[in-house]
Amino acid sequence: MTGRRKSDALTAELEIETEKKNASFGIFKQAQTKPVTLKELLDRHKATYTKHHRLTLAKRVYSDFLALLPEDFLAVKLKPAHFHDYAAMRLKTVVGKTVNHEFGVISPALIAAHLYFPQLEDWHLPRIPRIPNSNKRRERIVTDDEQTKLLDYLRRAREKGELDKNYFHRQRLADWIEFGAWTGFRRKEIAALRKSSFDAEQQALLNVWRFKTDKPTPFFPLSRRAAEIIEQRITFSSDSEYIFTGDGKPVPSHYRTLKEVCAKLKITYGRKVIGGFILHDLKRNFASNMQQVTDIATLQELTSNSSDSLNVYLNTSRKQMREAMRRMENVDLDAELKLIYKEAKARKMTEEAFVEAVKNLIR
Repeated sequence: MTGRRKSDALTAELEIETEKKNASFGIFKQAQTKPVTLKELLDRHKATYTKHHRLTLAKRVYSDFLALLPEDFLAVKLKPAHFHDYAAMRLKTVVGKTVNHEFGVISPALIAAHLYFPQLEDWHLPRIPRIPNSNKRRERIVTDDEQTKLLDYLRRAREKGELDKNYFHRQRLADWIEFGAWTGFRRKEIAALRKSSFDAEQQALLNVWRFKTDKPTPFFPLSRRAAEIIEQRITFSSDSEYIFTGDGKPVPSHYRTLKEVCAKLKITYGRKVIGGFILHDLKRNFASNMQQVTDIATLQELTSNSSDSLNVYLNTSRKQMREAMRRMENVDLDAELKLIYKEAKARKMTEEAFVEAVKNLIR
């Protein structure tokens, strides 16, 4: 045995004796462990999800977060700056509330890290920032073009091989959307409408339950189109006491169908997406349209909102504001235009003066 090999053997023998002595006092040498990557940690936590929707969300959030980091990024190197980078990326398409929710999907994995990997027991978790949420109220209005596209697509002719349930499902969703636009009713209110509440003679709904106040609206007059939709739905749902559903509850699959349809039609969709369309926006359409033709008391009764909460649904425009100012000034737009026309016809003003006069009137 050479001196080198003999020295190594003596060193090994000494280490063994030391470990035996330490063991007698309950002291054990910690095994060398491999550093844990963030992907390994997230994958380990992801395996604990049992509900499909939670697993789907976790997969998407984890994938997006890891895409911003180098490959094989170690968990212990995670810093608050990495969360800020993720927030900056997501805030281009979603609001702060959504980003905070997604941080809430990542944080449980970090908190449980020491349970999955003992070597992370002394790891100090990075501080996860909280992204401020905008207090700006939602102002999304469904345009006529968007509504037409949605209704035309959902009411398209039956496709070859299309199942009955799929065909009638999209027909009902189309009726639901159009009826919501004509009444401003919430999803739960539409779902709970009973056939007995429809008065065909008066073309109105009687004692309609309202979700916001949990009180009935005694009388709700219907537009011709809204009444037509109800009459058609009553014919289709002859075996149910409800007009739009079989059990008086909202249809959960409407969300999925609407999301798929909006994607095909290039319509931004989703409450958590900036500028995204949701069914509840139809109530804002209804309230904004009705404010132009009625008083605030009538609008409150039709929407079942107090004067304070009603403001959330009201939108105005430059055209409406100009018209309001003209009414205050008692400006008769028709009379003013006729006067300008007469002066122009009598050649009392030049073409340039005529154009300027019209601009000033409608400006």
